[in-house]
Amino acid sequence: LYRLTLRAGVTHYSGCSNIAGRHAAFGFDGNTVRVFSTATGEEVLQHSHHTKYLRCVAYSPNCLHLLSGGADSKAILCNAATGELVETFQGHADTVSGVAFTPSGCNTETPLVATASWDRTAMVWRLSGGPPLVVLRG
Repeated sequence: LYRLTLRAGVTHYSGCSNIAGRHAAFGFDGNTVRVFSTATGEEVLQHSHHTKYLRCVAYSPNCLHLLSGGADSKAILCNAATGELVETFQGHADTVSGVAFTPSGCNTETPLVATASWDRTAMVWRLSGGPPLVVLRG
């Protein structure tokens, strides 16, 4: 969890930076993902695909995708360069509080993503979409 203060009195939580360190993505204004250049601090992209507050964001290992989770019980996969919606992962009954990608080089046929929720479940999904491959209950 990152804490970012851009201007006096406005502090935002949630975020990650990509592997190359050229961009940092944060949850802003409730449901908006905003991406900034780490070199200049300038905003380079934003999108608001969630309908409620964001809780987490993660870049894919190849930095091509950005995955976010929110209080709308969804995980949303976007093109990291354009912000275009690629896939929506729905299946949780409560806030998605954690998202992750399989590391590059993992011995999987297709890239996978994992989501964790306040509903006490974790789910594993194909990056290409469809129902969860695995549902773990805690």
